[in-house]
Amino acid sequence: MLRATGTILCMTLAMLTAGPAFGQCDVDLLEHYGGAAARVARSADRTYAVFGDELFVYDTPGGASVPLELGSVLAPGDHFWAVAASGDYAYVAARNSGLIVVDATSGSSPFVAATMPFVDAPNLIAYENDHVFLCEDIGGSHDVFIVDVSNPAVPALVATYAPAAAYVGQLQVQDGTLYLSTHSGVQIVDVSTPAAPSWITTYFFGIPFLDMDVGGDTLVAVRRDFPVIDVADISNPAAPTAQSLIGAGSLSSIALNNAGGLLFVSESGTDIWDVSTPTAPTLRGDIPVSMVDQQAANTRILMAGSSGWLEQWNAADPNNPVRDWLVTREPIRPSDLAAGSDRLVVTEADRLRVYDTSQPGAAVELPGLTYVGDFLQDVDLAGDIVCLLVDDELVLIDLDAPGGAAEVGSAVTLELGTAVACSADYALVGQLGSLVEVFDISDPTQPTSLGSVDLDPVSPPNTGSVRYIALLGNHACVSTFGDTYIVSFTNPAAPQIEHEFNVVDPPVEIAVQEGVLCLSNHDLLQVDLYDLSSPPIPMLVGSYDETILTPTALAADDDVLAIFDDSQQFSEIIFVDISDPAAPTALARVDANPDCARLDFSGDRLWRLGGATIYPNTGVWELTRPGFDAIAPADDVAVCPGGNATFSISATGISSYQWRRDGVPLTNGLTGNGSLIVGAFSDTLQIFSTDPADQGDYDCVLDNACGTAIPPAARLIVCQGCVADTNCDCRIDLSDLATLLANFGLPSGATVAQGDTDGDGDVDLADLATLLAVYGTQCS
Repeated sequence: MLRATGTILCMTLAMLTAGPAFGQCDVDLLEHYGGAAARVARSADRTYAVFGDELFVYDTPGGASVPLELGSVLAPGDHFWAVAASGDYAYVAARNSGLIVVDATSGSSPFVAATMPFVDAPNLIAYENDHVFLCEDIGGSHDVFIVDVSNPAVPALVATYAPAAAYVGQLQVQDGTLYLSTHSGVQIVDVSTPAAPSWITTYFFGIPFLDMDVGGDTLVAVRRDFPVIDVADISNPAAPTAQSLIGAGSLSSIALNNAGGLLFVSESGTDIWDVSTPTAPTLRGDIPVSMVDQQAANTRILMAGSSGWLEQWNAADPNNPVRDWLVTREPIRPSDLAAGSDRLVVTEADRLRVYDTSQPGAAVELPGLTYVGDFLQDVDLAGDIVCLLVDDELVLIDLDAPGGAAEVGSAVTLELGTAVACSADYALVGQLGSLVEVFDISDPTQPTSLGSVDLDPVSPPNTGSVRYIALLGNHACVSTFGDTYIVSFTNPAAPQIEHEFNVVDPPVEIAVQEGVLCLSNHDLLQVDLYDLSSPPIPMLVGSYDETILTPTALAADDDVLAIFDDSQQFSEIIFVDISDPAAPTALARVDANPDCARLDFSGDRLWRLGGATIYPNTGVWELTRPGFDAIAPADDVAVCPGGNATFSISATGISSYQWRRDGVPLTNGLTGNGSLIVGAFSDTLQIFSTDPADQGDYDCVLDNACGTAIPPAARLIVCQGCVADTNCDCRIDLSDLATLLANFGLPSGATVAQGDTDGDGDVDLADLATLLAVYGTQCS
């Protein structure tokens, strides 16, 4: 089973005031799956590693000891750019939150101690002496923010330093000196007094640098325009001295150990350079893996790799480095996904991954398939059959085959496949050159090509390739890089175009459900809704629009449309009620990590596939369909025969109530038992003159635009023959004894409710003896 999520960084649901009004619907993040190792930091015996958008805390006592995973912090709706650490605290530069301070004093329960937002989102960070230094590397102002974190719960901005640079490639802090690699040289800044940073000098003014590191008396920096690494002596930071150049790629990732004697240079692998004599660096051994982030100390280097791993190597003998340990976490770096009622399939380069999703929030990976040397283009799911595009083949896979998923049939496509959609009987394959080919897959072992149509024969193949296909009966909506079309395959041997939209800004994201077509309209920054009940001419009936809307992925199911809105300011998923396409209404919003590749509904869940471009490795997110806010269910009630019972339920935004007894709907009025029902269709149900036949479980069916909810039932007990039960709660306890003693000595006219347990009209020692004989018992 995939690991359960640790601490949640921020609320996944953000009910914003901007845009149209919407109901009180709730969306929950059930689980986050995957994400590769991206960033790493170490301090003392703690290691902090970012996998996707989750920060893991490891106990790493040192040496070759294998780390022990302690806990994690998840960032739904945010993105971890970089991490620094000191002792039991990690400091994260995040896209939305700015600075995040994570308290890992209790390693198994790390939590966010504080956040500090910035106008420009920082994605570089360093720590020294109770201060963190943050900066944005591209765009924005590139100001370096200096924050006092001596009180981790209350970070305080103490200064801002403006490096006057077109970009900042990296920042490092050592011994009160800040080093910034920029487009105009390595700027060196005195931060010994953090509140008053001052420029010292610039090393090689005018030369653009990218990655950089410092250790001991050595500075190393990667030149951007000329593929070399500068090695400099910084024993006097005010007068850095060039020592030598090392050949390397302009995008090399580098790490220098704290003594400055070993330099690790990562490209396709990781070379180890001895720079103990800076004027004559010597290439020693190599580590056969590359890295995306690393931290070197003494002879050991801790590396995070894009394939999902975290590992440590010992270079005590730099000619023959030895790996101390390797931590692998299955990364899920998918390119496409498709969801069914209890299965999820994910494509990942040359691999198809299969998950059992019958238990919400606890997907279990099942055996999948690997196509070595091939590239999986697109995938769809119809029941238990997977339609998979593998280069120029349509491959059909049976998920319920004995022993697990198995390929059962395949057919060669006319051109390289680019998009696929399938039903129980047909698969439509979009291809290069705007081709749509129809396959009969009613017998998955014998998929058969029936016919094809070229949507745009004039455009070059790469211009007109099909990107999205959505099915509706024997019609399909097809979006290409040139336009969007309605295609009929009523006659599958001769599919034909029935409508062309002539969109302004292709390609268009599409979603179809129950006769409604949803098209993203990037030109007008909205989603247009079309009535498809009478093809071939779709009728525009409504649009969902906001002041700023950048719809980059859509999914629709059961009158709910999910829109991934990826503007420059924020990213979110908007859930829209489209039961009336002429008046679409937002139901809920949830903050989302940027760069979404695909959305897909399955039953009561929405699956979100993280992007693989600017914000890679965010994995797969499993969310609930919009539901209800917190509901307070009714409490159990116990009464005596003839007494009155009341059940109340608390919820917001409810459009209808329906009370039930033992699953049977109730109506107002007299029952056949002589009791009276009032409030069967409201939030409060009253039963007057209860009869033993009224006993049972009472629940209430709640409806609104979010859907239907049935909170837990409450029990009505009509107590009978319960001797000494003065308050009719079906228990003989202290409250009954207190009632009897309060009325002790009544000479006549007393009732059971006053303590007359033997029915002789008075309250005396005989009644007390009767009560004590059954004290502590229950009855029904």
